[in-house]
Amino acid sequence: MKSLSLAKPLAIMMIGLPGAGKSQFAKQFSDMFSAPVCSLNRLRYELFNSPSFQPQEYEILKRVVCYQIEELSKTGKSFIIDGACNALAERRDLAGIVRKNGYDTLVVWVQTDEPTARLRSVKRGRNDHLAEHQTMNLPAFESELKRLNPPAAAENYVVISGKHTFSTQARAVLKKLAAPRAETVQNHSVVRNQDIHAHAAPAHLKPPARRVQIT
Repeated sequence: MKSLSLAKPLAIMMIGLPGAGKSQFAKQFSDMFSAPVCSLNRLRYELFNSPSFQPQEYEILKRVVCYQIEELSKTGKSFIIDGACNALAERRDLAGIVRKNGYDTLVVWVQTDEPTARLRSVKRGRNDHLAEHQTMNLPAFESELKRLNPPAAAENYVVISGKHTFSTQARAVLKKLAAPRAETVQNHSVVRNQDIHAHAAPAHLKPPARRVQIT
């Protein structure tokens, strides 16, 4: 099993429409890197025999998710948050929790066209192999659609397609995670070069260039 070699532990926030493929990616990424998943929908079907998808139910689940994240962020290990992330305000609250314990955050936006996502979310059922993949009614889908805020410019995020293979999705995420490391190396190189130039002798102190006479 692989591990994520990162300078700081990471909290990965999954966002996207219901049926986009967030939970499928989260499960496979979790299996690949042994990263725990905090799943709102998994909690929903553990706590409620007949979920109503009403706002009161969602608020209860959000509180449980926040509690789980507070505890997970004490471990210093990277983990995935699948649910309670679609709204920008929710992501800011979650980021505030994990950053107190030295975590970085990455928003993974799983994009799937709305008709496909709607069809997936309302036609799946309890026979699905993931507990997160349960039937959602149309009003609940529309509610999530309204809640979804695209990543803000200040957020660290990557976009993947919910119709691509997991290997393609994972490569995109890992490339994003590698980017800051490459940027750091480049910045160190720039600073080093600037330091060398700063310590170079002033032009008026440099020895004159030697002239080579060819006869």
